[in-house]
Amino acid sequence: MGDALSTIQGRALGEELRMRREARKLTGSYLAHILGWDPSKVSRMESGKTRYRLQDVVAYLAVCRVTGADRDRLLYLAAHANEPDLLQRASDEEELRTRTYLRYEWDALRIVSYQPLLIPGLLQTPGYMREAARAWDVAEEKIEQLVEAKRKRQHVLRGEFPTPGVFFIHEHALRCSFEDPAIMRDQLLHLIFKATRPHITVRVVPAALGLKAPVNSFVLMDLPEKRAVVFLEAALTSVFLEQKKDIEIFRRHWKRLEKLALDEAESRVFLAGLANGPTSPERTPDDLPDHFLAEE
Repeated sequence: MGDALSTIQGRALGEELRMRREARKLTGSYLAHILGWDPSKVSRMESGKTRYRLQDVVAYLAVCRVTGADRDRLLYLAAHANEPDLLQRASDEEELRTRTYLRYEWDALRIVSYQPLLIPGLLQTPGYMREAARAWDVAEEKIEQLVEAKRKRQHVLRGEFPTPGVFFIHEHALRCSFEDPAIMRDQLLHLIFKATRPHITVRVVPAALGLKAPVNSFVLMDLPEKRAVVFLEAALTSVFLEQKKDIEIFRRHWKRLEKLALDEAESRVFLAGLANGPTSPERTPDDLPDHFLAEE
């Protein structure tokens, strides 16, 4: 069966199956032997490159001795594994939700992010991470764990072969204030530094554009084999989209942002202006070049 059958939900299930097998210290070949399968079937199930049959997943989990709520959750995932897209609820296991996102972030050939209210996670300083966590009522004893996890994520932008990233950040996110103004100043300076890296693009979306700018955040990740996924996050749910028609909508959002946002040099000047003073006047429509306010 070909890769055309691969779906986000199937790949998520496949990774979960592999983890359960490895937890039992079983090889794929041994599991296939026990079930009377060809070893390639186990490989396809664990890579998500198959159409899942519920009875196959039941048999797989039985050999791996997966029971109870864990089994029920994986069977629910299996029942939907052949469907495109993936909806995750806040009530779902946090580790699973995080793992799903990180899988795509690490595999991405390019990341395009738009954030209207927050600094993108890949560009956050530890100080900003801590203040954002407290604002969202994260338990104090869990904050450092969260900071460490986010800093590990940022490795995708470093190293010998860093992932190219394009980050559109709305002015509202840049004007966030904390009790200690040094936190936001350090964050702004960090953005300026990151923007000098050849593989990182940081562009400011001016508040004066009003509703011309997208209202909601999104992350578009281009993946190997000409695949792509869009990640959307809300208070109670997060969604991964992979259908071409949906991907094209967000590529158009990206192109629109390229027209609306300040260019890279203007963005660095704007960030420096904010960093140099506790307050910097917001731009009005009269302050912007004509092409920023023109209709597409």
